[in-house]
Amino acid sequence: EGLTLNQLIKDACDTNAGTVAISSTEGEFSYQELQRQVSNWIQYIRPKLPNSSKPIGICFERSPQMIVSVLTALQSGCPYLPIDSTWPIDRIAYILENSSPSLILTGSRESQIIEEAKAQNGHLHPFEVVVVIVSPGEVGRSATFGRLPESRLGVLRVR
Repeated sequence: EGLTLNQLIKDACDTNAGTVAISSTEGEFSYQELQRQVSNWIQYIRPKLPNSSKPIGICFERSPQMIVSVLTALQSGCPYLPIDSTWPIDRIAYILENSSPSLILTGSRESQIIEEAKAQNGHLHPFEVVVVIVSPGEVGRSATFGRLPESRLGVLRVR
């Protein structure tokens, strides 16, 4: 009672490390693997966070990556801003303009929608779009990091 989501996940990791925490058609994460993924993502994004009072935008379809991204935001001390890729572009642009996220975690398909919203609204505060790429059948493995030079988007590859 009175525990935060972060505390509940960390407690579950300590007591049930090998137990399945997330199961989807993409694969399974144990609590230990979930926490490892969150820690990897935090290491990658922490230098990109100017302060923890700005939200981290999250734009994923429902997936293990969405859950990892929410926990990443929360464990990094930032609020998270859910962005639904099915919303109209002008609504997404409005939300981005009025929320001033420090960065956005998104999938490669959803990143196109975020880029459209950025292009539509020239008044957006600068933020970085971090694209998370997960190869099929590779959910739950350790993460490596890189860049997409052609678009200058941050890339988090999960292998």
